Amino acid sequence: MLSEAERFEIFSPYIRSVTQCREILGDLNWTWGLISAIAEISCPKEASSILPAMEATKKGFADLEHKLTRQLVSEETKKPALS
Repeated sequence: MLSEAERFEIFSPYIRSVTQCREILGDLNWTWGLISAIAEISCPKEASSILPAMEATKKGFADLEHKLTRQLVSEETKKPALS
């Protein structure tokens, strides 16, 4: 029997909901990065107080993505295969 980590590695590339989740959260993460870069360039003094909170938010989203995709794989692999 495969462990949860093994199931994730094997099946996650083939599960549409996982791929969609990764794309959406990846786009959101890219947007956070862009906002951070623009803030740092355009208003560095103000950005110095905001950027730590933005980084914490990005980390929170990364943690959420990890948990969500693992749960999606777990649920999808419990479903019976269609014949």
